[in-house]
Amino acid sequence: MEYDWEKDVEYDLIEQKIDIELPDGVVLVGLALANIESVEGCLIVNPRWVGGDIAQIDVLQDVYGDAERNYRACLEAGRNYYDKLQANKKRVLQ
Repeated sequence: MEYDWEKDVEYDLIEQKIDIELPDGVVLVGLALANIESVEGCLIVNPRWVGGDIAQIDVLQDVYGDAERNYRACLEAGRNYYDKLQANKKRVLQ
């Protein structure tokens, strides 16, 4: 899904602004961004990394796995927080 605000973000501009030195063999593939006001997120990927090369596929699968793992951890933390609120609410009502 692409949000309207993403059109204002270009990978090349991000790469120019992020002037960091990375270890040899490590490259910036993309950057995860969040629009706090609309509670939306996106991954801006270097267009050179979107292709059919097996290495690109493998790297992006690794990124997907990390995002999925963090999503699951966030979801679990949210559930735990909600359960705690419900338990406290029951105690107050008793």
